[in-house]
Amino acid sequence: MSTLKPRNILVIRTDSMGDVVLSTPVYRALKKKYPQAKVFTLIRKEFQELVADNPNVDRVIPHNVPWNKERSAWLKRMKIMFSIETLLYPFRLIWIIRLLRRQKFDLGIDLVGDFRNIFFFMVASGVKHRLSFNRTGGEYFLSDFALYDVCENQLTNNAKLLEILGIHEIDSKLDIFISQKVKEEVKHILTSHGVNNTAALVVLHPGAKKIQRWPAENFARLGKLLADEFEVKLILTGTNGDLALREKMFPFLMGNILRGKVISLISKTSILQLAALLAQDVLLICNDTGVMHIAATVNCPTLAIFGPTSPAAFAHPNIEVIQPRKPCKLSPHEKCGRKDTFPGACMNDTKVDVIYERVRGLLEQNNTRKQRDIFHETAIG
Repeated sequence: MSTLKPRNILVIRTDSMGDVVLSTPVYRALKKKYPQAKVFTLIRKEFQELVADNPNVDRVIPHNVPWNKERSAWLKRMKIMFSIETLLYPFRLIWIIRLLRRQKFDLGIDLVGDFRNIFFFMVASGVKHRLSFNRTGGEYFLSDFALYDVCENQLTNNAKLLEILGIHEIDSKLDIFISQKVKEEVKHILTSHGVNNTAALVVLHPGAKKIQRWPAENFARLGKLLADEFEVKLILTGTNGDLALREKMFPFLMGNILRGKVISLISKTSILQLAALLAQDVLLICNDTGVMHIAATVNCPTLAIFGPTSPAAFAHPNIEVIQPRKPCKLSPHEKCGRKDTFPGACMNDTKVDVIYERVRGLLEQNNTRKQRDIFHETAIG
């Protein structure tokens, strides 16, 4: 396949936000290898803004598939299975297959390695040359495939896939393109909440899959310790689904909320606004979730709290990880092995004082750096 000269390329990435971000080096490598080709990407609707302004992507095709839902209790799965959205999906599937067939793709690359993606969006859609991983039996429908290593990072696996096309140089730099308008919106949000240049900004992002979630109360206790000792502004971020976590945090932070040291932006920012926020001089504390990959794209110092999953497989190399025990899961979708407790109980093994001491050191380093910058500016002036 290294001799191919495709005119239309389809890249499929229908799962999580973090994986969409980790896929951006693929678009850049494809454009460099095939500058005359048009690169299309098929991703979930809620993540299309992540690549909408990417110069390496010519067209975004938003499409939600029902098989990439987070695994949950059987009752919730039954509700999803018999929901109107799922029951009507066959009609949307026929529509998207027709749309893809009209593009006459020479090359299709599924970065998920899902049998259903391969069959519906490449075979049924008439993609001539098909490339993906050998994960779920779909390799029998592929022109070629790469061996997927569950212990390796997504960046490494994607690089192995591109080597089949003769692309041997792919770096780990992640791309996200933030417009000046979005930057101004975030600047206005911060100004309206009284953020100034003297206070350090610490972003707390408590959301994640349930099994990978450090308790919200621990985030709140950590925030209280930081707000009581340092001149900081704590910024809470998250999606609509994290509003319940915010309510758990508020009782611990109420005093600092009244003093204006806590800002809640949970459910109040878009993905690009969150990226613009993290591009400021902030420190992010989060779980093993997609926001840490967004932070990596804008070089935001990040402290990620891991529990059952493997940092080697899911953390970006630039992210600092705290994990009190060895990972027991190769995938976030595997069932928790600690049946004697609740799923994700190991997240409690990370104590608040451990995170606090590490963050305290980072904030002291930041203050020292700021004082040094001020000294140099004064000396130069």
